[in-house]
Amino acid sequence: MNLLLKIVGVGFVAVFLFLILKKDKPEIALVTSICGGVLILLVVASSIGEIVSLFSMISNKTQTSASFLKPLLKIVAIAYITEFCSSIAEDAGCKTIANKIVLGGKVVILLICVPVLKTLFELLLSVL
Repeated sequence: MNLLLKIVGVGFVAVFLFLILKKDKPEIALVTSICGGVLILLVVASSIGEIVSLFSMISNKTQTSASFLKPLLKIVAIAYITEFCSSIAEDAGCKTIANKIVLGGKVVILLICVPVLKTLFELLLSVL
């Protein structure tokens, strides 16, 4: 709950500053928005270690290969980074670039999935 309060607090301050600066100094307002987003990421980054250790524990207890969990963590990270960068581009008024960032993120996610899909397909063929 404390983490959520920090995130919301930083978010509200960033939005408030953005709205104040938007009329007179739009370039500074954009920088304020980006800084607010980076601060939120830094607050959230402290919890990433807990998530990784949870996945590691699950992998150890279920005897699941880390080769399946690593891509999953990478995909989640890519999705969050893509969304963050896309939002920055959209805030700057570049909706077309924001859409291309999202497309690029989807392609990278698909590329990460290829080895896992290949392994699953080979496993399926060996069973049949």
